[in-house]
Amino acid sequence: MGIREIIFRGKRVDNGEWVEGDLRQFNPYGINYKNGKGKVTWIIFDNGTNGGIECEVIPETVGQYTGLTDKNDKKIFEGDILSEKPPMNETAYIGYVAYDNELAVWRFMIKNDTEFNGVLLGSYSTSYTVISNIHDNPELLEVHNVTENSDSM
Repeated sequence: MGIREIIFRGKRVDNGEWVEGDLRQFNPYGINYKNGKGKVTWIIFDNGTNGGIECEVIPETVGQYTGLTDKNDKKIFEGDILSEKPPMNETAYIGYVAYDNELAVWRFMIKNDTEFNGVLLGSYSTSYTVISNIHDNPELLEVHNVTENSDSM
């Protein structure tokens, strides 16, 4: 059994660009931040294209890599918006990736008429396409259960 790749992604505070790497919380002031005093800085150490730099990221944008890739071999992260067109199915589904703490599994959250319901995000990743994320394009989640006659999904 191989070692699982643990990577995080977040949006930089300074320029809004996405970075991937190791995540850590940093309390530069040594203050008890749990009581609302002080500040926690979320930092991603990006050792990829930027040559190894620490970047402060917006905490709400931090998402973990699921260990799966879509049909285009793009990494699937928590918070990604996916389109899924299961084989031999005319309906394409759009939803987002969320972690289920209770069951310790990744879920593909699909919207029905009024709410989102989660199905396990699993080995069917070859039918998923990452189309955006909940931070950059939340309006994409308003679209659901689209009938398609093409392979664009």
